[in-house]
Amino acid sequence: MKNDWIIYFIEGILFGSVIPILDLIFLQKQKVQEMNSDSSLFSILRIVNAMLGVAFGIRKLQWSSSLQAASVWGLLNIVMWLFFDGTASLLFESLISSIGIIISCYNEFDYNSRELSQFLYFEDFYFLGFLIFGKLGRYLFF
Repeated sequence: MKNDWIIYFIEGILFGSVIPILDLIFLQKQKVQEMNSDSSLFSILRIVNAMLGVAFGIRKLQWSSSLQAASVWGLLNIVMWLFFDGTASLLFESLISSIGIIISCYNEFDYNSRELSQFLYFEDFYFLGFLIFGKLGRYLFF
């Protein structure tokens, strides 16, 4: 049980440090400073609040299948990215990393439970995790 918390701790630090490093590598210093003015603790709390609202709404609506709910959540991730961040570095890093994590976790499931909806839920979770921790990393590093 303690090992899980250590892994989650390391994962949070990695999620939070990747975006500021990519911003420093690929963007000019002036653009990084402009993004810093948009990053605040209040904007991070807005993302968390929106994520909780989306999770509650997805759960409460009647869906014909879990794949339909996971697909809608995936589309809402893009809308939340546009509304709360809108930078290409966070979008590409979140998409590539969440898809890479899904591919690496593919063998962890039983062969009977390999549904596309489960993988979409994991992708949604990691995408939102990168969005939250990426904004938090920008707030703390810059």
